[in-house]
Amino acid sequence: RATFDWNNRVEHSFSSLTAFLEAGFANTVGDSQFFLRPFTTLGYNTHFQGGASYDLNRFFSVGASGYEIVPFGQQTVFSKVDGKGPNPSGHGVFEDNQQTSGPADIARDNGFSTWIDATPSRYVDLELGYTRSLQFDLNSVSFTIGMNVGKLYRRYSH
Repeated sequence: RATFDWNNRVEHSFSSLTAFLEAGFANTVGDSQFFLRPFTTLGYNTHFQGGASYDLNRFFSVGASGYEIVPFGQQTVFSKVDGKGPNPSGHGVFEDNQQTSGPADIARDNGFSTWIDATPSRYVDLELGYTRSLQFDLNSVSFTIGMNVGKLYRRYSH
């Protein structure tokens, strides 16, 4: 099935601090930059996120944000876990069933993320992030490596 996610972001920098707010409307609860959810959903929701990042120096920055996912109407949750192991948190229908349909509360989520970002060169960005889902009692740690291939290409094409 096709999904959509209409999202708006507003941010403003105050010297080394950049504050941001996001709001959106979707027909699925999507993964975030730091959190690959153990389930996917089908059903309408609004989602909000607010936070800030702070540049410590030219190479390092830190950030934190909070999020809220507010579904409405009928929701269907599709599990990405096999359900054969122990129930780790007991907080989500995705832990017991491959597919569950029900009221909006089965897809509701809120939590926070924090991260540290390192930029050792103009071409490479390293990011270590942590997300805590309060609703589902889940923790996620992620590490990403980003490369700006366009800048790298332009450097060697001249």
